Amino acid sequence: MAIFVRHEAIVANPIMPLHLFDGRERSGAYAARMLFLGAMVSCFFFTMQLLQGVLDYSPLQAGCAFLPMTIPTFITAMAVPAMTRRLGNGGLMALSFGLLVVGLGWLGVAGTHAEFATEIALPMILIGIGNGGVLGPLTIAGVSSAAWSYSIIRSTQRLLGRPPMTKGDIVEVLRSVL
Repeated sequence: MAIFVRHEAIVANPIMPLHLFDGRERSGAYAARMLFLGAMVSCFFFTMQLLQGVLDYSPLQAGCAFLPMTIPTFITAMAVPAMTRRLGNGGLMALSFGLLVVGLGWLGVAGTHAEFATEIALPMILIGIGNGGVLGPLTIAGVSSAAWSYSIIRSTQRLLGRPPMTKGDIVEVLRSVL
């Protein structure tokens, strides 16, 4: 990682421009997203191990057992704009991360004789609500104060290996999206 950061600091066209980490809010959002994703991937892996390896669920049963997390994630994500207006971006993030911590902690103590409804489904509902509530605010915080032209157009150009976009290219992209 240190070699990568050093390299990015000295090259003319870095893959990850280090000035994107200058802002405190953006850097915090990137760190929080990294921790969030690490926790969620671990949750998916270890919950699947619990369901199939310990509680003897079939693959289909184990997949269906994630519905108590999936459905609240989508419902909450659709409610994020209204919740952000009421709680603010930071308030919604704090509430969502709190629900994630409680849900992950609760699910983490599920044992070999875990009851699905109380020791798996209920924590997954909390995790799902937290998951749906945190993604939008993290994204907003991650792009805060980033110049539109740099954060969107230039990054896309670098990833796609295209020459700089013209005004016509941008209009065409917007037409295809809208």
